[in-house]
Amino acid sequence: MIKIHSLSQLGKKQISIQKANMFYNGIENACIELRDIKEGKKDKNSLATLEDLIDELSKKNDLESKTNE
Repeated sequence: MIKIHSLSQLGKKQISIQKANMFYNGIENACIELRDIKEGKKDKNSLATLEDLIDELSKKNDLESKTNE
């Protein structure tokens, strides 16, 4: 069990959880795109490169960090 001793600690824990959730959601979305391509539901040319996906996740993470500050 995690013990929280102050409100700032609680805020830091919430931000860490939010970042972990964003990362998980990004990976999940990438997996869904790959599955759709494998099943022929999407054209391979419409898939972004892994670098593009990482850049997009980084941008979202930066925006979330700025809005949480």
